[in-house]
This record gives sequence, structure tokens and C-alpha cells, in this order.
Amino acid sequence: MLDAELDAALCALIEQWNVAEKRIKRAEHVRANEIVAPAIFELRYAGRKIVDSIQIILAHDIFQDAEKHAKVSSFIADATEDCVKAKHDAIDAMMNFVTTWFDETEKSIGVEEIQKFFPTT
Repeated sequence: MLDAELDAALCALIEQWNVAEKRIKRAEHVRANEIVAPAIFELRYAGRKIVDSIQIILAHDIFQDAEKHAKVSSFIADATEDCVKAKHDAIDAMMNFVTTWFDETEKSIGVEEIQKFFPTT
């Protein structure tokens, strides 16, 4: 336990990290186990900020040093944002794959064949 503000920020970070990991794994499955590098990089950036905040917490009494407390809060907020970016990168990777697949399928079998499966769209 840190304080209510940091505890809430860390809970939000954990939630975003877990969702990002799940989306990255799903994107890798959609893309036949291809690595989704941009999303992985964003989690790496988040990890760096988490480590930086832990270093400050271990080296300073952040409850007696407002500047250090603010820095830890900033690192946690930035890490959470990096996780959000990772989620978006994973979604982008999936959408790119599906769009490319659909475009190639349309070129391969033609619009008329596709419309047999999706007659109202």
C-alpha cells in the first residue's frame, strides 16, 4: 500500500497491462503467431517506467518528498498510457491483417462470390 492515489493508479496500470497482453496474444493468433512488434515495444516502454518508479520508491520516502511522489505518479500515468497504446497497436495489427486478407480474398474470388456470403452488406 502506498496511498489511495497511487494505489488506484497502480490498479489502473495493472488492468491496462493485462488487457494489452491479452490483445497482443489475440493479435498474434490472428496473424499466425507473428510478433506484434509495435505493441510489444509499448509494453517495454511501460516496463521501463514501472522500473523507474520502483527505483524512486526504494531510494526515497516519497511521502516526505512531494517532487519524488509526483515523479512516481507521472511514471505510473505514462506507463498506463503506454499500455493503452499497446492495446491500440494490437487492434491495429488485427485490423490490418483482416483488411489485407479480405482485400486479397476479394481479388482472388471476386465480389460476387463474397456477396453470396454477405448478401445484405
